[in-house]
Amino acid sequence: MKRKGKIALITASVLTGVGFLLLVCALALAGFDLDLDVLTIDNMVTNTYEVEQTFDRISISNTDCDLRFQPSQDGTCSVTCHENENISHAVAVENGTLTVTRSDERKWFERWSFNISGSNTEIVVSLPQDEYDALSINSASGNIYLPGGFTFGDVDIQSMSGDISFLSDATGSVGITSISGEIYVSGINASAAGIRSTSGDIFLGDSSVAGALETGSTSGEIDLDSVVCGQFSARNVSGDVDLVHCDAHELQITSTSGDVSGSLLTGKVFNADTVSGNISLPASDPKGGLCEVSTTSGDIEFIVAA
Repeated sequence: MKRKGKIALITASVLTGVGFLLLVCALALAGFDLDLDVLTIDNMVTNTYEVEQTFDRISISNTDCDLRFQPSQDGTCSVTCHENENISHAVAVENGTLTVTRSDERKWFERWSFNISGSNTEIVVSLPQDEYDALSINSASGNIYLPGGFTFGDVDIQSMSGDISFLSDATGSVGITSISGEIYVSGINASAAGIRSTSGDIFLGDSSVAGALETGSTSGEIDLDSVVCGQFSARNVSGDVDLVHCDAHELQITSTSGDVSGSLLTGKVFNADTVSGNISLPASDPKGGLCEVSTTSGDIEFIVAA
């Protein structure tokens, strides 16, 4: 057996052994009780917190469940949560900010749960107003959904593994980050924006950004459709970058193995470089802004489609 094969076999054996030990430890801490109540997230109850104070900012943190916003049907604010004796939420208004904080006191082995009954653990925020000055969300896991119809000033959303769908408008600075979840943004009119994901795809459509729009991903794709901004930058490793009917005064795009393509609304001074990929570009327009694109093995292709 070759040396690399032996190393791979040893590594696999060690990881298998570690996994078995972790399972034994979890069962020991549970008293070797295989009752399904230990392994599920049943026994949840639905609690609705009515919010009577006014607020113009929203801050939600420490969540590891789905988070969904919706317009209020009766003109009042409410936060609906699913809770049990170990999972609770604190809902309050402090200095004009609605705060929602999730407290999870389960032991680490209890978090390895199986949702056998299909019970839902989402948080639903019903908002009475259409406009708010700021929105801040910090989530460990779980999908985040904001529908159209709302307008926020500054937006800061950070998620570890859940998908993010932001269909509301944002007029200030926008920062949306996810590690492994996908990001879908549509309809913002921001002053500046940064949208980044490590392994999830990024989509931004029907939006305008007055200043800089910065995007980045490691293995996910970056797709823009009908987006206009002041300066655009994209950094990707293995995922493709695709711009459809987009424009910016200046563009800077780098990719290692992913392809870069797009249709721009106005001519540019093109500066493209690749090691082994193919390049197809229109003639440069000396009156246009700079469009710099570099890849290692990915192809580069742009057209100007006014």
